[in-house]
Amino acid sequence: MEARQPTIRKSYITKWKGFSGWCNQHNHHQFRVGCSLVLQNMCELLSYSLSYSFIKAHISTIPTCVLMHPHLSMQCHVKMFLKEVLHKRPPRKLMAPPWNLNFVLQKLTQFEPGNLADFRILTQ
Repeated sequence: MEARQPTIRKSYITKWKGFSGWCNQHNHHQFRVGCSLVLQNMCELLSYSLSYSFIKAHISTIPTCVLMHPHLSMQCHVKMFLKEVLHKRPPRKLMAPPWNLNFVLQKLTQFEPGNLADFRILTQ
Protein backbone atom coordinates (compact mmCIF):
# COMPACT_ATOMS: atom_id res chain seq x y z
CA MET A 1 0.00 0.00 0.00
CA GLU A 2 3.00 2.32 0.42
CA ALA A 3 3.42 2.61 -3.35
CA ARG A 4 0.06 4.33 -3.69
CA GLN A 5 -0.50 8.07 -3.79
CA PRO A 6 -1.02 9.83 -0.43
CA THR A 7 -4.67 10.69 -1.15
CA ILE A 8 -5.45 7.08 -2.06
CA ARG A 9 -3.63 5.83 1.03
CA LYS A 10 -5.65 8.22 3.19
CA SER A 11 -8.90 7.01 1.60
CA TYR A 12 -7.90 3.36 2.12
CA ILE A 13 -6.92 3.99 5.74
CA THR A 14 -10.25 5.70 6.43
CA LYS A 15 -12.21 2.84 4.88
CA TRP A 16 -10.07 0.25 6.66
CA LYS A 17 -10.61 1.93 10.04
CA GLY A 18 -14.35 1.83 9.41
CA PHE A 19 -14.21 -1.87 8.54
CA SER A 20 -11.99 -2.78 11.49
CA GLY A 21 -14.23 -0.82 13.84
CA TRP A 22 -17.21 -2.73 12.48
CA CYS A 23 -15.34 -6.04 12.98
CA ASN A 24 -14.48 -5.14 16.59
CA GLN A 25 -18.06 -4.07 17.28
CA HIS A 26 -19.33 -7.43 15.99
CA ASN A 27 -16.58 -9.49 17.70
CA HIS A 28 -14.82 -10.50 14.47
CA HIS A 29 -11.08 -10.48 13.89
CA GLN A 30 -10.40 -7.98 11.10
CA PHE A 31 -7.44 -9.95 9.72
CA ARG A 32 -9.39 -13.20 9.41
CA VAL A 33 -12.13 -12.15 7.06
CA GLY A 34 -13.92 -13.96 4.32
CA CYS A 35 -16.29 -12.97 1.59
CA SER A 36 -19.39 -13.44 3.77
CA LEU A 37 -18.07 -11.15 6.51
CA VAL A 38 -17.21 -8.44 3.99
CA LEU A 39 -20.69 -8.71 2.48
CA GLN A 40 -22.29 -8.43 5.93
CA ASN A 41 -20.41 -5.18 6.44
CA MET A 42 -21.40 -3.94 2.98
CA CYS A 43 -25.08 -4.70 3.69
CA GLU A 44 -24.86 -2.57 6.81
CA LEU A 45 -23.23 0.25 4.82
CA LEU A 46 -26.00 -0.10 2.25
CA SER A 47 -28.59 0.45 4.99
CA TYR A 48 -27.11 3.96 5.44
CA SER A 49 -28.18 4.81 1.85
CA LEU A 50 -24.61 5.01 0.55
CA SER A 51 -23.95 5.11 -3.18
CA TYR A 52 -22.81 2.28 -5.44
CA SER A 53 -19.38 3.84 -5.97
CA PHE A 54 -18.89 4.20 -2.20
CA ILE A 55 -19.76 0.53 -1.59
CA LYS A 56 -17.55 -0.62 -4.47
CA ALA A 57 -14.63 1.44 -3.15
CA HIS A 58 -14.98 -0.30 0.21
CA ILE A 59 -14.98 -3.71 -1.44
CA SER A 60 -11.82 -2.76 -3.33
CA THR A 61 -10.09 -1.45 -0.21
CA ILE A 62 -10.39 -4.44 2.10
CA PRO A 63 -8.22 -6.90 0.10
CA THR A 64 -5.40 -4.33 -0.04
CA CYS A 65 -5.30 -4.19 3.76
CA VAL A 66 -5.78 -7.91 4.50
CA LEU A 67 -4.18 -11.00 3.05
CA MET A 68 -7.15 -12.33 1.14
CA HIS A 69 -8.14 -12.85 -2.46
CA PRO A 70 -6.92 -9.69 -4.24
CA HIS A 71 -9.86 -9.60 -6.63
CA LEU A 72 -12.67 -9.80 -4.10
CA SER A 73 -14.99 -7.92 -6.44
CA MET A 74 -14.65 -10.73 -8.99
CA GLN A 75 -16.06 -13.42 -6.68
CA CYS A 76 -19.53 -14.65 -7.58
CA HIS A 77 -21.41 -13.49 -4.46
CA VAL A 78 -19.74 -10.11 -4.51
CA LYS A 79 -20.56 -9.63 -8.20
CA MET A 80 -24.23 -10.41 -7.50
CA PHE A 81 -24.23 -8.06 -4.53
CA LEU A 82 -22.70 -5.20 -6.53
CA LYS A 83 -25.18 -5.79 -9.36
CA GLU A 84 -28.05 -5.52 -6.88
CA VAL A 85 -26.57 -2.37 -5.31
CA LEU A 86 -26.26 -0.81 -8.77
CA HIS A 87 -29.89 -1.71 -9.44
CA LYS A 88 -31.10 -0.24 -6.12
CA ARG A 89 -28.84 2.83 -6.20
CA PRO A 90 -28.13 3.80 -9.81
CA PRO A 91 -25.70 6.70 -10.31
CA ARG A 92 -27.40 10.07 -10.47
CA LYS A 93 -26.93 12.34 -13.43
CA LEU A 94 -26.67 16.09 -13.02
CA MET A 95 -29.78 17.66 -14.48
CA ALA A 96 -28.43 21.19 -14.68
CA PRO A 97 -24.95 22.17 -15.84
CA PRO A 98 -22.63 23.56 -13.16
CA TRP A 99 -22.31 27.33 -13.02
CA ASN A 100 -19.98 29.83 -11.43
CA LEU A 101 -21.69 32.23 -9.02
CA ASN A 102 -18.76 34.67 -9.01
CA PHE A 103 -18.89 34.93 -12.81
CA VAL A 104 -22.64 35.63 -12.78
CA LEU A 105 -22.35 38.25 -10.04
CA GLN A 106 -19.50 39.95 -11.88
CA LYS A 107 -21.60 40.18 -15.04
CA LEU A 108 -24.59 41.50 -13.10
CA THR A 109 -22.59 44.26 -11.39
CA GLN A 110 -21.93 45.86 -14.80
CA PHE A 111 -25.54 47.01 -14.80
CA GLU A 112 -26.87 49.16 -11.99
CA PRO A 113 -30.56 48.92 -12.79
CA GLY A 114 -31.08 45.22 -13.49
CA ASN A 115 -34.08 45.80 -15.74
CA LEU A 116 -31.85 47.63 -18.29
CA ALA A 117 -29.40 44.72 -18.69
CA ASP A 118 -29.06 43.20 -22.16
CA PHE A 119 -30.07 39.54 -21.82
CA ARG A 120 -27.59 38.43 -24.53
CA ILE A 121 -24.61 39.67 -22.46
CA LEU A 122 -25.87 37.92 -19.34
CA THR A 123 -26.19 34.55 -21.12
CA GLN A 124 -22.74 34.42 -22.72
